[in-house]
Amino acid sequence: MPSQENAIALGIQEARLTDAYRERMLAITEELRVQGVRTYTSAPPMYRLAWRAGLRVRPPLYQPFAALAVGIGIGFAVVWGLVMWLLFWRAESFGLTNVLVRAVVTGTVYGVSLAFYYRWKASKLRLPPLDPAPT
Repeated sequence: MPSQENAIALGIQEARLTDAYRERMLAITEELRVQGVRTYTSAPPMYRLAWRAGLRVRPPLYQPFAALAVGIGIGFAVVWGLVMWLLFWRAESFGLTNVLVRAVVTGTVYGVSLAFYYRWKASKLRLPPLDPAPT
């Protein structure tokens, strides 16, 4: 079992790795900005929050189509479905199945649309593959 000092040292090392990854992603974002890509395209706010939280998420322009479609679609479906239910559907007494179907369909359309956009933009920029993250 590691001592408390070792655990603290490991925590500091993990923080450095997290900071290094975040700095790498922000540097990639800056390179894309120089190429004329807007910040909200190269690093949307949710990605910046994920990097700040220490999650190792690639920028959307470097993710495969399926990962983009699923990730963006699920995130959008959850947020949009909750907002729509709170603002409109609750008062209209929509059933759970109806709410879920509408959220899934809307999330799927949105996720696939953005995935097409990001893959089109990446091919237009002729981006090289992103090397694996340092561990």
